[in-house]
Amino acid sequence: MNTKLQEREEIEAMLPWFAAGTLNRRDAARVQAALKSDAELSQRFELVREELGETIRLNEDLGAPSSRALKSLFE
Repeated sequence: MNTKLQEREEIEAMLPWFAAGTLNRRDAARVQAALKSDAELSQRFELVREELGETIRLNEDLGAPSSRALKSLFE
């Protein structure tokens, strides 16, 4: 596999963490630079951001567990 393709795959794998803001500075800078120069990667990033937003909304809609469920978890 060529180096450029490996780099792109590494960047693409980091997109969810970049969207969540959990990458270290060096990796975040790599992703940011790649997004500026690669339109297809930017489109994929938008999909990742949408998916992250939907996941957050879904989890918020689930609500908190009942006190009974919490009690059984901690016993």
